[in-house]
Amino acid sequence: MPALPQAGTPEQWDTLLADDAALRAGVETLLQRHGHSGSALHRYDSGSLPVYAVGTQAVLKLYPPRDAAHAAVETQVLAWVDGRLPLRTPQPLASGTQDGWHYLLMAQLPGQRLVEVWPELDARERASLCDRLGETVAALHALDFRPLVDLPWPAWQPFMAAQRASAVQRQRQRGLDAHWLAQIDAFLDAWAPLPSDARVLLHTEIMREHLMVERRSD
Repeated sequence: MPALPQAGTPEQWDTLLADDAALRAGVETLLQRHGHSGSALHRYDSGSLPVYAVGTQAVLKLYPPRDAAHAAVETQVLAWVDGRLPLRTPQPLASGTQDGWHYLLMAQLPGQRLVEVWPELDARERASLCDRLGETVAALHALDFRPLVDLPWPAWQPFMAAQRASAVQRQRQRGLDAHWLAQIDAFLDAWAPLPSDARVLLHTEIMREHLMVERRSD
């Protein structure tokens, strides 16, 4: 019997990804394989894929079979940027497959999630964090990505064109007020990047749920 379950349709996969009990046997199999058997396990409450805190030392992320390219990109890019940016990033510890699924075991960064402490921060602290994030993003964009050129990169220009064309409708579906909907097209006309052949590494989910922070006396 496979440790990780299977599904036949996209809808069944979406249901399965949210079912922590159905995934538990497979998760425990992977933890045992990599020397973390018996570690406290906590699934994070956000994200489209299952991500678990493994004790205080590691994080396990699962990718269903349909996300093989996603797993390859994330694993190899994390290994490439490790130690090359102003802020620490999760160091990959192990990766592989189990019952068609893909997984990435990575080091847990110290601190608390920014989403948990953000309400406690004053304006100066928030501005300082934003400055450091800006510096890190600039450093990410400056990295030589050519060693990663064989990864399955998206077709960027068609993606951008589709996002631009559907921007107003997508925000309308999310309930954005008409006052703001009326401003989207003009804003994108003024600020959307022009087509270019230049390529850089991007982080598309810089959000408080994905950032760890520590308070320091200095």
